[in-house]
Amino acid sequence: MIQDMAFICRGIEMRYICFLLIFVVVGQAVAESATNSWSSSVGFGLNLSRATADTTQLNGDFSLSHKTEDHEFLHTLIAVYGETDENVSENNVNALLQWNQILASDNYLYGNSTFRYDDIANIDYRLLAGVGAGYYLVHKDDMVVAVETGPSYLVERLRVINDSVDGVAAGYQGEEEDEFMWRFSQRYKQTAGNASKLWESIEYLVGVGDTDRYFLNAQVGVDVPINSHFDLRLSIIDKYDSQPAPDAEANDLSMRVALIYRLLGK
Repeated sequence: MIQDMAFICRGIEMRYICFLLIFVVVGQAVAESATNSWSSSVGFGLNLSRATADTTQLNGDFSLSHKTEDHEFLHTLIAVYGETDENVSENNVNALLQWNQILASDNYLYGNSTFRYDDIANIDYRLLAGVGAGYYLVHKDDMVVAVETGPSYLVERLRVINDSVDGVAAGYQGEEEDEFMWRFSQRYKQTAGNASKLWESIEYLVGVGDTDRYFLNAQVGVDVPINSHFDLRLSIIDKYDSQPAPDAEANDLSMRVALIYRLLGK
């Protein structure tokens, strides 16, 4: 059984989606001992086009969160793979891990880390880790609006093409970089009357020593319940890198539709 799953994973060239399946199994285990303070969901989306260009896109995500009066924990993992006319057009993984320690008067301290791999954008890895302070502008059961700021440390490796003497690409090499950045973030989440969920977030990171280097990440989305366990999710995600890897675009904009299954929580 395990060998069959491994063969399938190799066949569709989505090793990171396989990692996602592992997280789903972990989420199921957590569900067995879950309380109301835990929530978790897993989602999958499939887009097909068979016309002038044959396009296939798979996306999957997993989220796990825990919330009490004293702290908040959040983990998300998103993987996307796509092909156009049998050529890879998307192949990326994004992950977030954050812990908020609640203080008095709607203040909190946070520690977070993000990971990004993007084959098309020539990012072998991009890891950001930081700490800071946050404040809830609105903190209700059905609505949360928060702002955060603090230092982050960036470690990344970008791929650059090695050209031979005659100009023909001879391969790739990794270009490693690290620097301190300052992070500003705002997030919003609201639950509507029919249990639909709206969310939006904006994150801006700028180099401490080089203000020309910055990232701008934004997303907006809505979950519409289908029944007691399934939601239909529509999201728009935009990532901007002021200094992208060679031969890569600075802006990455995508719209995704996925079916979400709530493993636990609301």
